[in-house]
Amino acid sequence: MCGLFLLCAQVFASTYNSIQLTSRQERLEVAPYLWWVAENHGEIKIEDILERKTAPMGWRQNNRFDPNFGLDVSPRWFRFSVTNAGAESVERWLEISYPVLDDIRVYLTEEEKVVEAYHSGDTLNFRERPVFHRNFIFPFKFKPHSKSTVYIRIQTQGALELPADLWSPTAFVQADQWKLAAQFLFSGIMLAMAAYNLALGFVIRDLTFMHYVGYVVSIAIVQLALHGAPFQFIWPHSPQWNQISLVFFIGCSVTFASLFGYRFLNLNVRGGILPYIAISCAFFGLFCCALAFSASYATGIKIAVLATGVVSIVWLIIGLLQWSRREPTAAYFTLAWAVFLVGNIAISLEKIGLIPNLTIIGFMPQIGACIEVMIFSLALAQRINIERRRHISMRELALHRERSAREAEQSMLMAQQQANDELERRVAIRTEELNEAMKKLSVAHEQLNEIATFDQLTQLKNKASFERVLLQEWSRCSRSISALSLVFIDIDRFQKVNQQFGQFAGDTCLQVLAKLISSMTRRAGDSIFRYEGDCYVLVLAHCSAEGALQLSEQIRSRTEATLIHVDEARFSVTVSIGLSSDIPSQGWEPKDLMERAREALAEAKMNGGNGVSFRM
Repeated sequence: MCGLFLLCAQVFASTYNSIQLTSRQERLEVAPYLWWVAENHGEIKIEDILERKTAPMGWRQNNRFDPNFGLDVSPRWFRFSVTNAGAESVERWLEISYPVLDDIRVYLTEEEKVVEAYHSGDTLNFRERPVFHRNFIFPFKFKPHSKSTVYIRIQTQGALELPADLWSPTAFVQADQWKLAAQFLFSGIMLAMAAYNLALGFVIRDLTFMHYVGYVVSIAIVQLALHGAPFQFIWPHSPQWNQISLVFFIGCSVTFASLFGYRFLNLNVRGGILPYIAISCAFFGLFCCALAFSASYATGIKIAVLATGVVSIVWLIIGLLQWSRREPTAAYFTLAWAVFLVGNIAISLEKIGLIPNLTIIGFMPQIGACIEVMIFSLALAQRINIERRRHISMRELALHRERSAREAEQSMLMAQQQANDELERRVAIRTEELNEAMKKLSVAHEQLNEIATFDQLTQLKNKASFERVLLQEWSRCSRSISALSLVFIDIDRFQKVNQQFGQFAGDTCLQVLAKLISSMTRRAGDSIFRYEGDCYVLVLAHCSAEGALQLSEQIRSRTEATLIHVDEARFSVTVSIGLSSDIPSQGWEPKDLMERAREALAEAKMNGGNGVSFRM
């Protein structure tokens, strides 16, 4: 009888639907083709399945959008068949888009033999995954004219579900860009809200904002963890922490949400039982945080989910009660909490198969969380506005009482008013004088800056201006990935000019050379500076080494051919030129380029002057 049952099981297993691969398919949901069996009587190995030893347990066909077994810790095996009737191999990626599964083993079999095997899960180091992705990705290549079976074994202490799709690699990468962008958008919104309200809390010194920031950060991490983002980008080498982080941050979100609601709804200034319920919810969240480190993940996640559901309902009821009592901010609180619950209810209905598995449904908790924190932020702004109006009202009341008390002293007030008017007039005159003085001071400051950045003798920018411009051009060329050339020009034996013809002749020589070099550097990216003494420096942005060498040789030859007239004296000078050129990149600094250019100048000097030297 057992043999007959085994034969029937084999026949039944051979008739389940098979995925028919074509090269045009971009994405195919695996759920309609899935069969599953639970390990209720000991561990099942892939060898047992291939040898039909598990037939008495019975494979069951999946009848849900995505298989979901809730918080069931029993391991389960899944299988689906793939047929490639084409004449070419077809590459497909299996995506399991539920990143909080503990242990996943995937086997590709052909003719009852294992062809490929993978082992993954969030209990393993992220770098051990076959594809570095927040979800579980398993690449397969199906041979032509073949029929293959994929077996998947899943064991987890949390919710066991298998949302699986077969993708072409190109289509997966394209679709994943939008999903990743959505995660970054969600993170950006939550981070912006947290940062803004954190700054606001520090300014106005209100703990309500700090509790709100704690809630925003916690709920953001929880939502991102359900999509696998923190494990990929924040702690990829800490699978142990990844295991407990979800429970921990759920507890944090419950705690901060309760503390925020306690202060936001002004329960701390009201009597009755509501303040005690709010504080109890906060302690419930702290209890969940402690369970993350002291209890198993299965126990912790069950209690954390229970805490989230109970506390959410409790705070919705508290918000409605405060709204009915005409608490000014209770309407915002209740609306925000209801939006967040709608998002979570939608994903829950999708998980149990009551609504279709749509992409937008998977993002409903994040959408709800974003809308919730925005409404909370508006509510906090309204709270500030209410406090401001209250202060204004109190101030107006105090002013009214003050005016009433001083009606008998009206004449003295009029005299005081006249004195105040005179004082204001004088203050206005003095203010105008000060403004005029500040304008003059600003003009003088600009003139001083102009003097400080220009060399008075040559009318060129000086060394301080050179260092600033070099940094700017270095950054600009680094961004545009273009060459930056630096040219040092030094007059040969300039001291002899001063000694033979006098200092005036030396100054005239510097001016003539400055004009000559300026006339030869007219590109938008060229800048000339008097570096020090008889040394000039050129910053040539977007200029290659060949262009810098050509310009340097032209300057050298033109200088040598130029006759300088000073009174009755006639003389000419030569220059030594050192240059360097490079494309700015990470790891290099402007001072490296300067050092090579100066070394090139020293080399030109050592070679007797009147020459050009280049250093890479």
